[in-house]
Amino acid sequence: MKNSVRGQLIHTMFTSLYQEGYHACNLNDLLNRAGSSKGGLYHYFGSKKELAMEATQSIISAFIEQFWTLGLERHRDPIVALEELLKELPRASFLPNLPFEFKYGSPLNNLIQELSATDEEFSTLLMSLLDSWKKSLCDVFKRS
Repeated sequence: MKNSVRGQLIHTMFTSLYQEGYHACNLNDLLNRAGSSKGGLYHYFGSKKELAMEATQSIISAFIEQFWTLGLERHRDPIVALEELLKELPRASFLPNLPFEFKYGSPLNNLIQELSATDEEFSTLLMSLLDSWKKSLCDVFKRS
């Protein structure tokens, strides 16, 4: 997907969200980094917000599934599983060439703080992603 215009826009937007935040993300700069035009953006997305929501949904939900849910299932003991994942987190990546970095913190938490009080659609999306992450954690403890 990354090689497609749509995929490149999603990856570039998520990188910007993670490193800069939604409001600091300049659309023209984003399009330059993505190698796209406004026409390319509007062919796939109706707005910067729509692109940001798709990037957030697709990448964070994939990270929750791949890193947290599957990672928690690797061990029988949920405490050991959680401990191992927390040790692995500094080496985790959201995308190729986009590692987790403590200086940026959690993209989910950052976006919740930046957007949930001011945008109901983003708030709903972010809370559903948070619920998905919490479910992964709760499920592993229920199994034991």
